[in-house]
Amino acid sequence: MKKIIRKTVLLLLAGTMLFGAAFMQNSMPVQAGGAKAKLAVKAYQKFLGQSQIEWSGIKYSSSDFQFILADVNSDGMPELLLHNQNQTVSHYQGYQAVYYYSNKKVVQVSVEDSIVEYYPKGGIVTFQHFGMGGSYFYYKVPKNGKKSVSRVGDVWLLYPNKKLGEKTKYVWYNGEKKTEVSKSKFNSLLKKASGSKNVRIQSSQWKDNTAANRKKMSKWKK
Repeated sequence: MKKIIRKTVLLLLAGTMLFGAAFMQNSMPVQAGGAKAKLAVKAYQKFLGQSQIEWSGIKYSSSDFQFILADVNSDGMPELLLHNQNQTVSHYQGYQAVYYYSNKKVVQVSVEDSIVEYYPKGGIVTFQHFGMGGSYFYYKVPKNGKKSVSRVGDVWLLYPNKKLGEKTKYVWYNGEKKTEVSKSKFNSLLKKASGSKNVRIQSSQWKDNTAANRKKMSKWKK
């Protein structure tokens, strides 16, 4: 009889321990960024809160800018998308840029005429350059800000002048090495690297760089 009671007690204890472990696991935060995401947001708030922001070597009033917070690489930490609206900004300086948080610093990915889209699964951002027949440049943003940004592909001459014999050029990068490839090969490589599903940037997403909007950044959630 004592053996049966002892066995029953042991089974109950084991069940309690398993339940407790499952409860603890399910009660843990599920958002990947956590504390790092908060640090990134605070760094962006400080960056945007400056009286002036340097843009392609020239300083502009911070009130000239609009911003978007978006997790472009699905690591739980937001990236900062910035739009310079100052009327004196030239095409050569670019109008929009992406920044990420790395080693306690706000680091620029690239600046171009426009941010077209991003691919969350692969962490790839597409920039558009309006000059020279139009081009797309693709950059991969590292997760958790642990590595440097890498350029993965280019599409040159989106609108070629066929009368002059021009044609669109597709280039893929493998580290420092770049190779010209066919359109189909480029699309295949991009699909593999990006995870195929993209998120387009909408004009309605941009927020004016005001103290009130910066404060709201603290409520950011993926």
